[in-house]
Amino acid sequence: MIAEKILKRQLKKAKITDFAHITPEQMEKFLSLVRESYEAHEKERKILERSIDLSSMEMQALNESLAQKVKEVSELNTTLARRVEEEVEKNRRKDQQMLQQTRLAQMGEMLSMIAHQWRQPLSAISSVAISMQMKIKLKRFVMADETKQEEFESYFLEKIEAIGSYVQYLSHTIDDFRNFFKPNKAKERTTLELLLQKAIDMLDGSYRKNGILIKQKIENSCEIVTYPNEILQVLLNILKNALDNFRERQIQNPKVEARLIQKGDTAILEIEDNGGGIPEAFLPRIFDPYFSTKDEKNGSGLGLYMSKTIIEEHCDGRLEACNHALGALFRITLPLAGSQDRKERSEDTVA
Repeated sequence: MIAEKILKRQLKKAKITDFAHITPEQMEKFLSLVRESYEAHEKERKILERSIDLSSMEMQALNESLAQKVKEVSELNTTLARRVEEEVEKNRRKDQQMLQQTRLAQMGEMLSMIAHQWRQPLSAISSVAISMQMKIKLKRFVMADETKQEEFESYFLEKIEAIGSYVQYLSHTIDDFRNFFKPNKAKERTTLELLLQKAIDMLDGSYRKNGILIKQKIENSCEIVTYPNEILQVLLNILKNALDNFRERQIQNPKVEARLIQKGDTAILEIEDNGGGIPEAFLPRIFDPYFSTKDEKNGSGLGLYMSKTIIEEHCDGRLEACNHALGALFRITLPLAGSQDRKERSEDTVA
């Protein structure tokens, strides 16, 4: 159909209307026009072929470039994932080192606390032993008299039991401090009330020596699933900071109040003191690493940083600090055991 149209166009150009009376000049012009048309079409065909070849080459080059880019992106993703893993591992090791550094820094303080804890029961044991020794030396008991003999036995049994109870207290104190430095391998089910009481017991000697009154308002024991020693470390750090602040500022009638409540699926423990509070300029930075409001010899600047890391990254909770009318207030929020169990079951189902 296209060829027929082209032929008619060439005949028209050669002015051929009657094939029976065609002249040689007309035939020659017609053939010349056909050749020209053929050559023009051939030229267009070759140009089109070259264009197609160039397009194919460009497409191939684009495909190769795209494949290279895909490979580079894939390698970048692999490298990025590895670098992220390396940075996460590096940060994890840094946190572990800081945690260990903080615990080592607290070890000296713990030895001082043990000394305070032991002073009273050791004095009591010494007093009982001296009393028994004096009774014997002064021969206060007549052993020939049966009644006196019973009094002697009763007295000595009572004193021996008293010594036994003091020794048990000393042993219990050592166990508390020894367990504090044991790393927790897995989360345990316990109560926030129990951990708070342990922290208070461990600081009892230091608080009594410095005349610090500590009150507890417990609305709920608040069962949690956590790392007990790490939570204990946080509580000791907050209570010890209050003690240091009282001594540094020489606060009259120092007092600490701990309030434990349950709110929904969370346990909230607030510890506040009447030590004058945290300077407003320092408040936004107190959880930064190596920042301390104490002088260089008394503060490492890691205590509150590690406390926040423990509560928020290890225990899925929140640690906040603010000032109130008379002093500082620290608020610890932790998920209760029930909500933690549901979360773990949900994660197991997704996995």
